Amino acid sequence: MLSKTPDVSVIICNHVVGDLFYRSIASVKAQKNIQFEIIVMTSSKELADYGVSGCLVIHSTKTPAEKRNQGVMFAKGKYLAFFDD
Repeated sequence: MLSKTPDVSVIICNHVVGDLFYRSIASVKAQKNIQFEIIVMTSSKELADYGVSGCLVIHSTKTPAEKRNQGVMFAKGKYLAFFDD
C-alpha cells in the first residue's frame, strides 16, 4: 500500500463502527496503481484503541467538519480524498 510518499491521503470520518466502515476501508485498499495512505478520524474509542490494519486511526470527538480538518494535518499525500462511511 505505502512504500513512498503517497499520491493520495484518504481521510475517512467515522462515527459508528459497522459494516459500512469496513466496506469503506476495503474499497480504498482495493485501488491499484496508486500510492495512498488511509487516515481514519473516529469517535469510536474502541476503534482508536485497537486500530485498523494499514491505517492511521485517530480518536476525535469533534464535528465531522472538524475531523476532516484534523485529518488534513496528518496527511502526507499530494492530493486529499474525503470519504464518509
